[in-house]
Formats: sequence, C-alpha cells, structure tokens
Amino acid sequence: MILQSLVALAEQEGLTDDPAYEEKEVQWLIDIDREGTILSVTYTGTKIPGEPRESFPRFSIPKRQPGRTSGVKADLLVDNARYLFALGEADGPSQRAKLELCARASIEQTARIATATGDAGALAQERAQRRILADPGALEAIFASGGDVLPAAVPHAQTRTVRVPRRWKSNHLFAFTHQETGQPALVSERPLVRKCLAQSAADDDEPTEMCLVTGRWCKPVALHKGVTLAGDTGPVPLLSFNNPAFLHQRRTKAEIAPMSAHAANAYVAALQRLLDRKGARARRSLLLTENTTVLFWSVTAQGAPDPLDDPFLATFFETRNDIAPDAVRGTYAAPFVGRAAILDDATPLFTLVLTREKSRVVLRTAELHTVGSVANSVRQFFDDLNIAPAREGERPPRGLRHLLDGTLSQKSTASSPAPDLAARLYLAALDQRRPLPPELLASLLRRIRTHDHDPSRGDTAVSTRRVALIKAVINRTFRNDPRCMKEISMALDIDHPSPAYQLGRAFAVLEKTQQEATNAKAGIADRFLGTAMAAPALVLPRLFKLSHHHREKIGGVNRGRQVNLEKLIDSILLRVSAPLPRTLSLVDQGTFILGYHHQRAELWSKPQPASDTATLAASAHP
Repeated sequence: MILQSLVALAEQEGLTDDPAYEEKEVQWLIDIDREGTILSVTYTGTKIPGEPRESFPRFSIPKRQPGRTSGVKADLLVDNARYLFALGEADGPSQRAKLELCARASIEQTARIATATGDAGALAQERAQRRILADPGALEAIFASGGDVLPAAVPHAQTRTVRVPRRWKSNHLFAFTHQETGQPALVSERPLVRKCLAQSAADDDEPTEMCLVTGRWCKPVALHKGVTLAGDTGPVPLLSFNNPAFLHQRRTKAEIAPMSAHAANAYVAALQRLLDRKGARARRSLLLTENTTVLFWSVTAQGAPDPLDDPFLATFFETRNDIAPDAVRGTYAAPFVGRAAILDDATPLFTLVLTREKSRVVLRTAELHTVGSVANSVRQFFDDLNIAPAREGERPPRGLRHLLDGTLSQKSTASSPAPDLAARLYLAALDQRRPLPPELLASLLRRIRTHDHDPSRGDTAVSTRRVALIKAVINRTFRNDPRCMKEISMALDIDHPSPAYQLGRAFAVLEKTQQEATNAKAGIADRFLGTAMAAPALVLPRLFKLSHHHREKIGGVNRGRQVNLEKLIDSILLRVSAPLPRTLSLVDQGTFILGYHHQRAELWSKPQPASDTATLAASAHP
C-alpha cells in the first residue's frame, strides 16, 4: 500500500514523465568549446544567511547508477571528479590504475552518446574528457586563472597530483556546458541527447515476473536507487538483498520482491520529492531528531487541492523552535473560525518514519490515516498540551522538537531525544486512540525530581513545556481508561477530585508562603519537591508545621495576607482525606506536578505589593 501510494504520488506530480532524467544539485559547471578546450570552470554554490550549508542550483540530468559502492560504474555525462577527470583518493599504483579505469568507463559512456546522436556538445565533451585524462594540468590552469585558491592536491591517474580549490569535495557533481545558438547550455539537456536516452529507457527486456507494486509483468530491477536522508553524504538504498537469509525457494535477489523499473524509479523519485526542502513544491517532511525523518503525503484526484496545504495542520508539521505564538493560536483556533471542513476529509494520509543508521535506512513504521482523523487528533493533542504558563508572558510550547528537548538531561552528551521515543510521540499525536509513550512521563518526572535544567536559557525544572507534556500524557491515559478520574484542565481546578493534585496545590502554597516570609536562597521546592511528589507523607507534615511560623511572620506585617494564606491552605486540605499517602504512582506524581504548577501560576500571577515585600525581606533572618 505504501509503495503503491508513493508511485501514485510520483505519477500525480509528473515525477515519472521523463524516466531517463532526474533533478540533482550540480556544484560545478565546465564550459568547453567545439574542440573540447576548457574555457572556464564555475562553482555554483551560494551562501544563504542562516543556513548551515551552501545552496546549489538543480538541473535535469541523466539518472545516476544505483549501487556504486564498489566496482566501476560510470554515470552518463554528469558525474564526480573520480569518473570525469580521474581525480580522487589513491594510495599506491593499484588505486591510481582504478582511477584510470573509472575515467575510461566515463569516456566510453560519453562516446556512446556522441556516436549515437552526432551531437556537437556530446562530441565536444568526449574530446574534453580525453584531454583531461591525458593532461590534467589544463584543468589546474583553469582553476588558477579564475583566481581560486588552490590549497589541496588530489591524486590523478597519471602518477601526479592536481591542485584543486578549497571548495572542492569528492562527492561534488560536474556538468559540461557548450554554448551554441538555440541549444541548452548543459550537454546532457541537448535535444538529441535527451531523445537518445529516452529511447534507451523505453527498451524493456523480456518480462519474467509480475511487479508487486503495479501488478504488471516486467523484468525485475536488480538494484534499487537510494535516498538521501538528513546528515547523509550520499544515497542509501531502502531495499537491498545482500544476505543469504533473504533468499528462498531458489529465487535470488530481484526475484524475491520483483519490481518493475518504472515502479522502482517512481517510489524513489517520490521519496526524494518528499525529502526535498528546497524545491518549488510544498515541503512534506520534517526532522524529528538529528537522524529520524518523518514523511507525510496524500494522493488526491488530478487537479484537486492537496488537503495538507490547509493551515490548520501547519504548526503540527513544523518542529522548529521559533514558531510565533500567533501561529500556534491560529492553528488551534482554526476549527472554530470556519475551517472545520478538514475535520471530515476522508482523503488518505500516509506517514512514513525513517531513521538513518550508519549505511542503512531503518523503516520504523508506516501508517495510514485519513486527513480528517489526523486533524481531529492534532486538535485534541493541542488541547491536551494547552496549559497556563508558569510565568506571565512566557511563550507556549512550540513544536515537537521543543517539547522533546525537555526530556533531555543537561548532563547528557545526546543532542536529540531517542529516535524511537520521538517517532512514537509523533504517531500518537496523529492518532488520539493511541497512548502516549509511558516512558515519556517517567523521563519528565525524573528531570523534575533531580532539578535537571539549564538556567542559562531561562529554563526551570518545572518548565511549562515539561508540564504541558505531562498533562498530555495523563489526559490521554484518563481518556482511554473510563475508570480513571476527571481530566486535567488548562488552568487551576480547585475541585479536582485527585488527592495528588490537591497536595501539589498545597506544596505551591507552602512555597509561596516561605518566599514571602524569608529571603532564603534555596526554597522548599529546591530541597523537598522530589520527595514530596513521590512520598508526600514523608515530608509534608514537617513542611505544614514550618509554614505555620512563616504565616505568623507574614502576619506581623500584613495580617490580611496571613489570613488569606491560612484560608487557602485549609480549603485545599479539606479536599484531601487523612492519612496522607505514603507513596504515589507515576500518574499521581504527574498529577501532583500539575496541581503544583496550576496553583503556582495562580499565586505568581497576583504579586504582592512592593511595600509589603520590601518590609518582609528587611525583617527576614540572613
């Protein structure tokens, strides 16, 4: 189903209209004359402010060979320096001999096209490649004449080295250009060349198997092209047969999972289109962690609008940390301001989670939903995350990446959360019937219990993003289990039936009372919050006794404030039956933190008058 939908997406967006060509970034353009003399070499990269890497233009080039990890396989007309110029890493005579084999294989490919077409550009490229193989100094001279700094020397097949520019990389692609009136600049895009390659792609072998994707008889392809995920230096195949355990019933390699060339090229083209972050089409992928990517797409009727372009889903499909609060509010409010039609959209929505593991791509999961069900689930997920901020003016949680960063320890060397945790949280947000990862709650509570946070970033142990995720986990648990009690609201709920919630409220009042009565650098939250949330009966009675002295001290300055604090703590304790619980479960610990956060936000949103605070601070013990 997933492969079929990828093929349908490729056909819908015209990615298979020209099966012999694909779009790729080309880093260098080499201009040649009719005799194959090099006129200039141009670097195409441009630096974009705020982007970590340079941007390169994309050209339509002949499809590249799959599976070039070993052996000699030259691409047509556009390739890297190893094949076009016999330049690359070479330790010893045998490696230099292999460089020459690569270059000669590329020349043979170019000569085949030049002979078949008689095109002036292809003939000029063949002459240029032969000249460079015989005399690589011509290429070095062109680099030097262009003013480029040539700090590095790269081995050449002809027992010498060639100095290249600093920006030179071994995986860069080079394309030849030949200026001629009425003809495209790139040799590979000239009409006669395109016609020749199109005819070659149409020549199919005798069909022997039925394609598992299209259901038509075909000659199965032996090698599938790879896809380039974030952080990869080159394409990695999604499908390969390189172990005897994969072989069965005397069927080998491509015969095990037969797929036509059209289907194999189409699904790879669709994957690359979804992964493309710089193309003209709408982005359909996001980076959950540094090595885990989510792909999502829908297949609609020809000419119909793509439901994923609806702004309601925009914020959820964005994991950056700089989303404006207005965008979050606008997305959340979308169903209530005339955009509710998407909630009933039955268009299939496909989701694919891929992880890069060394030289392999791990398919973590493939999901099929409808756009309407996902929109409803996303709205519920936003609703579960919605919570009163800890401090006035604090920004709300901003995307999954920002939320998941709250689970990381500041002492850990990991720069991103575990791929499996990120993927399961994302998929649970797409399907409200699925519970959120249970270890997520344990991780968040562990960070709070150990006061693990980064003060330099203005973060706190009980930060809003951590509390928002705790609320989402607990509400999802309560909603999926009818035996559980009332869900947690966005703001303070003084009548919530959970004893843990009320004890969390009481701890916030005790903390506020101590803060107003003393100027201690370390409050009770710094010393006792971890114990109070796990074993209330162990520390709360002592804190209640200590708070009595704090309230008396406040009463010496502001009698009304003392009375209000006493009434508040009494009203909370009336909702907790004696005796206090000795231990709390993980869900109850999370509920304790939510009660603490809600009451704390309520108390801190009503600051004391400056005169009273100054008087209390002056009378406090040092």
